[in-house]
Amino acid sequence: MNFKDYINEKILDRWDKDSLEIAQEIINIIKSEKLEKQKVLYRGFSGMTTEMALITNDRTSFYGALNKGAYNFVKNYLKIKNPTFATTDYMQASMFGSVKIFIPNKKDILLYSDKVNDVMADIGFDDKDEKYFDELLASYNKTTIKNLKGHEGEVICDTKEYYLVDYLTTANSFKSKFFEPKKTIDNLTYGDVAEMLKSYISYNKFLIKVGRQRPFEVVKKELEDNSNKMEKLRKIRMSDNSKKIRYKVLLDFLDKEGIDYTKDEDDRSVSFKTQVLLKKVLKMIDKENEKPDMVSKLRDISQVDYLGAYRDGKDKKKIHSY
Repeated sequence: MNFKDYINEKILDRWDKDSLEIAQEIINIIKSEKLEKQKVLYRGFSGMTTEMALITNDRTSFYGALNKGAYNFVKNYLKIKNPTFATTDYMQASMFGSVKIFIPNKKDILLYSDKVNDVMADIGFDDKDEKYFDELLASYNKTTIKNLKGHEGEVICDTKEYYLVDYLTTANSFKSKFFEPKKTIDNLTYGDVAEMLKSYISYNKFLIKVGRQRPFEVVKKELEDNSNKMEKLRKIRMSDNSKKIRYKVLLDFLDKEGIDYTKDEDDRSVSFKTQVLLKKVLKMIDKENEKPDMVSKLRDISQVDYLGAYRDGKDKKKIHSY
């Protein structure tokens, strides 16, 4: 088993998909499945920096699979292909990271047992026989998010894709006279989540309409254009001609300062008689680059005629131009 099998969950980047679109998809699941009165599922999750996200789950295992008994039960008895753990218990979720609202897709299979609070902790690390796992399996129920009723505790979801919402961060990211956010997500319902997301969408669409916020597509294109521009400039800077120019600038500087050196055109380097002299030259380069006129050039990535050098990793008396 590879380590990537445990961790291969991907958070969709904020520029892969519009948050307003994700919000609407979550609302659609809640409405179509009539989940408004149902208590939410929580998931402890670290690494999510956006208010909400679509998570793709390609992992075939889970962190708790280091417990061989739990792994065997989940994979071979419950036969869950892509396990994701959630819970009805806020405190239980908080033990595994920042608590988010978990929204599976409507056809995802949920498995739970009223006798199991945490499958990894309950199974433990002692060896268990087949009879133990058969009896444990018999206590499990299969359902969907729509039909999950009356259960308290852990729920294992077999899913390749699910949604997470940071309710409090999202709710407090805007102010509306038509919406009052909940002060806690404990005992939250999916109806509360849908109400908040509706207001979130309405507020942000208003900002776009009055010109106080740019549409997702516009910002994304601007970022892509800037990225393409920077990549072109990077290629120019790394071209052979640009490297020759920078090497010449370095040689001219050394000649101007009256520094004795030996040049090597092949690898665009210069060598000095002593390490002491090399250190002195590097300090002189740093000082020269601190001058206001040099700083302005350094800030413009299109400029190639600036001083730059780095130590040779093998020859302690040599520096290379870059």
